[in-house]
Amino acid sequence: MTELKDEVGGFEVSPPQDTSGLADKVWSKFRDAQAFKRPYSKDWPRFYMLYAARHWDGRQPEWMSTPVINLTFSVIQTILPILTDSRPQLYALPRKPEFENTATTLSHILAWLWEQNDLDKKLPKTMLNTLIFGNGFLKVTWNQSLRDGLGDIQVLEVDPSHIFISPFAR
Repeated sequence: MTELKDEVGGFEVSPPQDTSGLADKVWSKFRDAQAFKRPYSKDWPRFYMLYAARHWDGRQPEWMSTPVINLTFSVIQTILPILTDSRPQLYALPRKPEFENTATTLSHILAWLWEQNDLDKKLPKTMLNTLIFGNGFLKVTWNQSLRDGLGDIQVLEVDPSHIFISPFAR
């Protein structure tokens, strides 16, 4: 078997020689991340049910009415356009005066990336998740297939239920 090597940050990286316990380690870390996330996400189904006007649990007798005044939906749909009506101002701030030109260039690049990734449409969906669940996520990746194979930054919306937070990220 040929050994794969790659240059990453000036270090030579090669796959581990003994991979027998690797799957067990990965599953262990996954279970740890699930357990860490549980206190934060345990109420998410209930939050969504409140937003979707499913306030009753279905255990009522058939003859009993189940009226709903969905204030949760109303409040969220009132706040959402206020939060997303205008584009946020993204600035790269220099740490030293000599980096002023670099910071200005980076600010222009951020504005261009905002346009290229159509974040005016993605931000309201992400903010809706934030208002319903308390968390909203965007995933920033490098997509090599963009710009005719040259690659570019791509920003994707992520369902909060698909996020697993490291217990060590505090």
